[in-house]
Amino acid sequence: MAGGHRSCAADLAAGRIESAAETKAPGRLWLNDGSCVRLRPERANQVWSYDFVSAMTHDGRTLRLLVLIDEYTRECLAIRVARRLGSNEVIRDAG
Repeated sequence: MAGGHRSCAADLAAGRIESAAETKAPGRLWLNDGSCVRLRPERANQVWSYDFVSAMTHDGRTLRLLVLIDEYTRECLAIRVARRLGSNEVIRDAG
């Protein structure tokens, strides 16, 4: 498969790739009024949340922080600070 838009259109027409409309979106817990159900944790270590925070040092360089929190206890499980945070570091800290 080449990278041009004409070859992508040909691949789509030939059925070698799917369009975004043909792929199924992930299921969510939506109610009929359009609101979303948020499941609450019932015990510690059941649901974790993570957030990325960015800060700048006095010399203009960027710091990235990955914060991992237990939703039930509201305890901070980990804070990872680095100039760059790649997917491998995020997976290692979350697992």
